[in-house]
Amino acid sequence: GESATWADVADQLFTVSLFAQDSPRVVVVTNGEDFVTNFRRELESLVDQSTSRKSGILVLHVTTWAANTRLYKSVDRSACQIRCAEPVSPRGKSRDATSICKWICARGKTAHGLALTQTLARQLMEIVEWNLARADQELAKLALFDVELDAQAINQIVGGWKAQSIWDAVSAAAIGKTDEALTHLANLLQSGEHALALYGQLSWSLRRYGRLWELVSRQTRRGQRTDLSVTLAAAGFRNWGGEISNAEASVKQLTRRRVRKIYGWLRETDLALKGSHSEETRARLALEKLFFRMARESASGAAGNS
Repeated sequence: GESATWADVADQLFTVSLFAQDSPRVVVVTNGEDFVTNFRRELESLVDQSTSRKSGILVLHVTTWAANTRLYKSVDRSACQIRCAEPVSPRGKSRDATSICKWICARGKTAHGLALTQTLARQLMEIVEWNLARADQELAKLALFDVELDAQAINQIVGGWKAQSIWDAVSAAAIGKTDEALTHLANLLQSGEHALALYGQLSWSLRRYGRLWELVSRQTRRGQRTDLSVTLAAAGFRNWGGEISNAEASVKQLTRRRVRKIYGWLRETDLALKGSHSEETRARLALEKLFFRMARESASGAAGNS
């Protein structure tokens, strides 16, 4: 939505497929606030003519959608608008936990064939801290296990704080908070997590920085200007949960020089964990070394040079 033009969107929207004339084209505009601001008149006209003019389906994804605008009222009258947010209690001051747990039970049954009770659904939601995206991922994970679902199985499979701690460790290391990252790592290892299993999770997150460097290098060779937030999204960072803004701060802390080294660091750590540092105590040193390489640099620039 930040860079889309009305001409491009309209071309896609009104182009009829030669081989699938009965199936409408679907055009999705993400981060659509700027697009709506820039082309409000065109969108109003599109909604007004939607019943008489044959076109595809336009989906606008926005974070704010003011109810006092003509566009909102037109869409509400003759199109469709969906508010994506967790339900709140009748008084509107807190989340409606009962409705959320009912949705979790229904989602688990229809999408994954899981038989969850309201009690188990609430336990799952408390473990993932009422994050609906994580809950949906955990339902898919539960479907992979051939076990009877009870409180113990939910606690063991979903992982709770362990799953969150590894993401917190990576985020802390990337932003330069090495002491915090090492604390998370120590807690995970003391709880019985194997270093090689932890590496699989943290390497997935860090590989996105390596992918970012590839995209930036390609844009530089082509003489293109880099929009960091857009490129971070293309590298795999998600638009929700503040991940893009956190990644921007991490990239500034790491600097271009160290971001381009991350693939090499990950390869070296992987070889160490499967060879010279496969023993449990030495495996911890390999992960700690990776975190220290991302530490804040001193005035002399000593950190992360190797």
